[in-house]
Amino acid sequence: ITLTVNGVVDGWRVPATGLAQRALYEANLDSLIRLVSPGHRMLSVQRVYADGSRRTADCELTSAITPEVWGNTAGRVSLEFSVPGSFWRDADVRSYRTAYSVAGADAQTVEVYSLAGQTAPCADSVVTVTGPCTSVTVRDALTGSGFSYGALTSGQDLVVDAGAFSATKASVSVLTDLTLYDGQLLEISPAPRTDTGPSLDITAPGKSGVFKVVVSARRSWLR
Repeated sequence: ITLTVNGVVDGWRVPATGLAQRALYEANLDSLIRLVSPGHRMLSVQRVYADGSRRTADCELTSAITPEVWGNTAGRVSLEFSVPGSFWRDADVRSYRTAYSVAGADAQTVEVYSLAGQTAPCADSVVTVTGPCTSVTVRDALTGSGFSYGALTSGQDLVVDAGAFSATKASVSVLTDLTLYDGQLLEISPAPRTDTGPSLDITAPGKSGVFKVVVSARRSWLR
């Protein structure tokens, strides 16, 4: 990221002397570096793309290139960041009710359209399964990662938070009652195309009435 730093005060007022101008420029430069390197925590960086979409990542400042100075009052500094978590994420969470049909077969493959276009896997989705069903299995259609759980009564919610590695029913943890596949709750694969979301394999014998599966997540990106 390249940023311009100016040796001015509020209202773009320039100090009277060159020495004061230079001192203020240096102070503003230090303030900028302090802002983008907040001690022992990551810096949340947000990028706005040409289509108006926003992506965020927790970043770490790795270097600040010696500024190119213009006179006494301004300069340009280039900052380099790393993304320890590897992926950028949408700024906003999207919730999507999958097209699983209670009138269809027990085992169905459904698209998570809210994740259409993502270029990296999503490992922190929240899946809410609303009963009734005698059991439910939710797995990524490509990798097979996912989980199974037993019976849910009508209107009862099973909430599986892959990011927090938790599972609750009626606000009570049922994590140890889940069967895990691939050693994790659920990692949703990258999307196959920009206009298509990744797919989940959902199996729910005994489903009827208000049964549904809702996925809440932010898309993941390689850039």
